[in-house]
Amino acid sequence: MAVGYECNLGCEHCSAQTLNDRSMPRMTLKQYRTLAEQAEKLRFFNYQFTGGEPLLRNDLEDIISAFNTHSNFIMVSTNAILLDETRIRSLLQVGVDALSVSLDSSNPESHDAFRRSPGAWHATVDAVRLATSLGMKVSLSAVVTHQNIRSTDLEKLACFVRSLGCGMQLNWACPVGAWAGNKEARLTEEDMLFLFDFLRRHPHARTDFEGNYKSRGCPAAKEMMYITAQGEYLPCAFVPISYGNVTLEPLKIIRQRAMQEPIFKKYASRCPQPAMMNSMTSIWSRHQAAALRFPARIAWPGRSCLTPN
Repeated sequence: MAVGYECNLGCEHCSAQTLNDRSMPRMTLKQYRTLAEQAEKLRFFNYQFTGGEPLLRNDLEDIISAFNTHSNFIMVSTNAILLDETRIRSLLQVGVDALSVSLDSSNPESHDAFRRSPGAWHATVDAVRLATSLGMKVSLSAVVTHQNIRSTDLEKLACFVRSLGCGMQLNWACPVGAWAGNKEARLTEEDMLFLFDFLRRHPHARTDFEGNYKSRGCPAAKEMMYITAQGEYLPCAFVPISYGNVTLEPLKIIRQRAMQEPIFKKYASRCPQPAMMNSMTSIWSRHQAAALRFPARIAWPGRSCLTPN
């Protein structure tokens, strides 16, 4: 769940800003509580709060508290730069189990250039060390591209992450957001084989495909969903297609609608994002026929809720 899109960095690949529909109000605390109740009835148990930078919200702990933190696994996705001992203890007290922290390189200069913020690497690593010393679990995430998959830097990063006592999350590059049209960054079939070998050699590393409950593969819509700060339901943060808004319809109905897409009915062995984006027009046609029955919309990169040209 995105709780906002403000951020203290200007990352090269940011996919969040194009999902920010400023024409719509953000979800209220009451709406988050309603969503939490509906999600509980559907037996969801893993919640990740993201942004932008979620720590910029002073009421983040209030939102998190709505999601029955004693029974669920709670994670906050952050660049960690704003973390200090007081905020870490506050997150622990409210029931946060782990942090997902972006770290793209073991080399400070490379990370800072990618995040467009001098000094970001040292601030992030210092915060990670502080968080783990206070008992917070931390997973460090990095973007994997065709250009860096075979680099020595990725190997060094895996070893550095392990030395910090953290897990490692590898996110596949997707041509969305600030990287819309950047097809050169996508992993090839040969890259994927290399990635599988990388995961075998570094058992503390994983992708979204290895974290499912039922089966390995793409969890979009089945075991994972993304809720924008305005309540739009996306099957994945990298598939900017909205199947409804949780402030207007029950979560159960919206999820059932998304699950009617053939591509989501199985655990795809490869990221379906390119196929989904190539099929935008046919997806729109299916929803357009039912537009009078429900407010399903297509959220296009950079142009939220517009019909295709």
